[in-house]
Amino acid sequence: MILMYPVISMTDACTHIGSRDNLLGQSPDNKLLQYYSSELQVKNDTPPTLLILADDDTAVSAENSIIMYQTLRKNKIPAEIHIISEGNHGFGLCTNNAHIATWTNYMKLWLNSLNK
Repeated sequence: MILMYPVISMTDACTHIGSRDNLLGQSPDNKLLQYYSSELQVKNDTPPTLLILADDDTAVSAENSIIMYQTLRKNKIPAEIHIISEGNHGFGLCTNNAHIATWTNYMKLWLNSLNK
């Protein structure tokens, strides 16, 4: 998986409320919150994962990616995380900023490492 500035958790601690409300409604059942919290769904067949995000993302808390990374590592799933200092949310390929655009190099290196 390649996850960029993802909403991972549906828990109150770090979810993006707008995403949660749009997906599950404004008063979701606790079972739905658990089911749609990706960090709670990591199993031994979860694929290797690359997480990319910006430290200055004001939309989706970095805690989402950090929680996912920690959970993947705990479950011995190969994982890598890159937190770029700038870029906010939704920077995509960002070809007009060399610093932000470095994430594609990290992705290429990570993908190549999977073929070993």
